[in-house]
Amino acid sequence: MTYFRRKSALLSASISGERNGVEGVCIVRVTRIEHVERMFGRKKKTAKTILIVEDEASLRRALEEKFSHAGFRALTAANGEEGLEVGLDAQPDLILLDIIMPRLDGLKMLKALRADKGWGADVPVMILTNSREKGDIVAALQEGVTQYLAKADWHIEDIVTRARELLKMTND
Repeated sequence: MTYFRRKSALLSASISGERNGVEGVCIVRVTRIEHVERMFGRKKKTAKTILIVEDEASLRRALEEKFSHAGFRALTAANGEEGLEVGLDAQPDLILLDIIMPRLDGLKMLKALRADKGWGADVPVMILTNSREKGDIVAALQEGVTQYLAKADWHIEDIVTRARELLKMTND
């Protein structure tokens, strides 16, 4: 079920499941949000999607909560490897990316993302990191990051405001 729940988030779908009495067998129903809205005549409000790639769990959850409350569809990843997979699959409108992470650091993820000649080459990326290393800043700017923010200098609300401005979102 965990696999299906994760995929349903990428598809903007709801998921429910039940055991049918046979051990190890589960019936899974996935309902796409668009289908439900079409059935009931509601217009789909197009929320901007942000991918938050952050290895620190508490900060990742706080960012996800703030962006969700601000009207974003927030996706998360705990490292660059997972972030690259989710990003290429979901193609969010914006990526908020840490640099110092396990498995695949943010700069390597960014380089792999930019190697994608389609969506990945142009998606806006905001770096949010503890690194103030000149080499990291230069490397990020060479890969076309939109903004480079040091975590200690920013409140979460200000980061959300920056993202809204970047995506030209209004406060409705």
